[in-house]
Amino acid sequence: MSKKIILGIIILAVLAIIGYVIYFYLFSIIGNSPNYKSISRCLTEAQTVINKYGIDKDQVEGCQSKSFKLDGKSVSFIHIEYGVPNDCPSGCFFSHYCAIVEDGKDYPFAFYFTNEKENILKVPVDDSRSADKSVLTGESHRLASSNEFVEFLNKERQQDGEFRWCKN
Repeated sequence: MSKKIILGIIILAVLAIIGYVIYFYLFSIIGNSPNYKSISRCLTEAQTVINKYGIDKDQVEGCQSKSFKLDGKSVSFIHIEYGVPNDCPSGCFFSHYCAIVEDGKDYPFAFYFTNEKENILKVPVDDSRSADKSVLTGESHRLASSNEFVEFLNKERQQDGEFRWCKN
C-alpha cells in the first residue's frame, strides 16, 4: 500500500475518534443519566408536596410514599428526589426531601439540597447541606418514634431501599 493510502486511513481513524469524543462530550452524561418520572406516578401526598414547594415537575427523579397507621389514622412518609443531576460520573445525585405527611401537612424529616435553588424549605444550611435540627419537625412527630417506622427505616437503609436517603 502506498504511504498516501495509509496516511488517509490514519487521518480518518483519528477524525472518527475525535468525532466520537465530541459527540459524547456534547450530547450525553457519562455514568448514570437522570431518569425523570411523570409526577402522575406519584401518590397524592407526594404530588401535593411537589406542588406546594413548586418543585419542577419535569425534574422529579423519584417519589415514594409509605403509609402507616397511627392512632387509627393513615399517616404517610414520603421521599421526593428532584432537581438537576450532580456528579453523574459517579452515579448522579439529586436533592432529596423526606417528610411525614399527616392531614395534608408535611413535617420535614430529612433533606439534602444540592444547591440553594433547590432548597425548597428556604432554610439556612451549612456546608454539609444540613440545617438546624429545629427545622426537622418530622423527627419529633409521634410516627418517628413508633416501632413500625423505626424498623421500616432500618430495613430500607440495610437493603439500599428507596428511603435509604431519609437518614437523620
